[in-house]
Amino acid sequence: MPSWQGFQGFRYPQILVTTQKMESLGSEYSAMADMMAANPDLFLLWAYDPVISTGGLVSNVIVLEEPVLSGITVESYVEAASNLLPPEMRVVEQDIVSLDKYEAARWVLDTTMMGATIKQVVYAIKDGSTMYTVTFSTSSSEFNKRLPDFEKSIESFRY
Repeated sequence: MPSWQGFQGFRYPQILVTTQKMESLGSEYSAMADMMAANPDLFLLWAYDPVISTGGLVSNVIVLEEPVLSGITVESYVEAASNLLPPEMRVVEQDIVSLDKYEAARWVLDTTMMGATIKQVVYAIKDGSTMYTVTFSTSSSEFNKRLPDFEKSIESFRY
């Protein structure tokens, strides 16, 4: 996504600011904020569009890398991850997909946060004993317009 900016790897101050903002949204976000604060090394990439969307959001992509046991499947990973979602996050779609040589799961989430309606596409991509989670977030009003660019980029996923 050509005009986007970002950085590789979160640094402690960025994690701290992000988790504090999440915790200010309410107790339902505390489990996710705690996981982020405890595992800053999981974050490989955070990229964002510097142009604020019509819904008032910063569209972004976050890539996480997590070691998993070889017996963990994308299906079991998605099920476990779904249990960490705040109650406001609704799973709208969930599929097993193929991304080149990778076993992957794809799901679409809807939520409202601080008055803004957000839509996300999440890919869980397994490569041996590593699970990569790639999350694209944008306003619901711009989701269909921005999704093709993200889908094109995820098809080129290599690690």
